[in-house]
Amino acid sequence: ADYVYDGTEHGITVTLTGEDAGNAKVYYSLEKLTDLSAVARLGSASEVCPGIKDVGSKRVYYYVVQSGETSQGGESSEGGASSAVGQLLVSGSKLVNITKAKLTVTANDKAIKMGDSPADDGVTYDGFVPSEDERVLSGTLQYTYDYVKGQIYGSYKIMPSGLTSDNYNIIYKPGVLTVNAVAQDISDKIHVTTVNYVYDGK
Repeated sequence: ADYVYDGTEHGITVTLTGEDAGNAKVYYSLEKLTDLSAVARLGSASEVCPGIKDVGSKRVYYYVVQSGETSQGGESSEGGASSAVGQLLVSGSKLVNITKAKLTVTANDKAIKMGDSPADDGVTYDGFVPSEDERVLSGTLQYTYDYVKGQIYGSYKIMPSGLTSDNYNIIYKPGVLTVNAVAQDISDKIHVTTVNYVYDGK
């Protein structure tokens, strides 16, 4: 059974059919059991498949047992803790495989003035499963720029990085760093010289 991480639990379901379906029960375990007595000790809670949530591969074992219950200790099930007994009809297993979900981290655009140091304006996340946010990520968010202080005005890239996750495949996308030109005040550098002439026809 293959799933993409979605924050919920997954497992397998064995459906019984045929004449004996009503007289049998299915028990699930994450461990391989070698005999019927071990299956009997699973108890009624194991009639539900164990939930597997996080990314990875786990094998789930199932055991179809002919119905019949007795209390632990061999007495009547009435008032006791019941466990499966009877004939083991069939057993098997199936691998539950959960792969990483895609998470896109895009640097937000930022504008600065020429002469300023490069700067960021955070990131935008796209792909978190419901009820999760950046708090489930590990690592430290970092930024690199293809602009260094003192370069000419224009458009440059902001690239985020540095985050990790067991359940997400993180894809980074750049934002735009706009470096704006700065108008310089050169009034103190302009000098006007007044020259007086007498009309001479020239």
